[in-house]
Amino acid sequence: MVCHIVNSKEEKLEAPYLKLYNAGKSPFGKKVIALLNLLKLDYYLLNLDFDKKEQKEPWFLQINPRGKIPVLEHVDSKGNKMIIGESLAILNYIANKFDTKHEFSFALDNPLYYEVLEWSIYVATAFDQAKIQQFYQLMTPVEERNAQIFSKANTDLDIAFGFLEAKLKKNNSGFLVGDHLSILDIVAYPSVTFGPGPIDYEKFPCVKTWIEKIDALKLY
Repeated sequence: MVCHIVNSKEEKLEAPYLKLYNAGKSPFGKKVIALLNLLKLDYYLLNLDFDKKEQKEPWFLQINPRGKIPVLEHVDSKGNKMIIGESLAILNYIANKFDTKHEFSFALDNPLYYEVLEWSIYVATAFDQAKIQQFYQLMTPVEERNAQIFSKANTDLDIAFGFLEAKLKKNNSGFLVGDHLSILDIVAYPSVTFGPGPIDYEKFPCVKTWIEKIDALKLY
């Protein structure tokens, strides 16, 4: 596995290749990078400069009209190109194409496939949205914070952590689904740990143990 850093959007690549458009320490990009690394895939990484709003420049909007990262560009040996955005969609694409032994994913006829899908969507709607709201409020001077938004984000996160704690306790393997690291752990970890907001480890001990386990894997 080799990550090749691309320094310019003009740099030409020779097929076949995987190219990931990302931005620094984006938690959404981290999910994709983790799976690429775990599968020991060679890939190219181009980090966009959000300070310069590169994600809104015409050249990138041709790649993703929504102007968001991550985006994966896959060109096969015949020159056929596939461009896909949204981290969950990218992860499923990579798994279907390259995780043929189902080391980190599950076959369509395995019930755990749908459990991973269900919980991945839940994490994206519960943790990601609340964490972003909490992050922006914590980055705002106390006297300028929106107390209502901040309170709701904290409440929503407390509920989400409660569900995650119960899921880990029920599964009782140290992972969120099955008995080994899966795409669900890869999806959830950056979302759960994103931002400066504290986590009540006394209230959520299984979450603490799980975070420490994933930390030790050094996925990025």
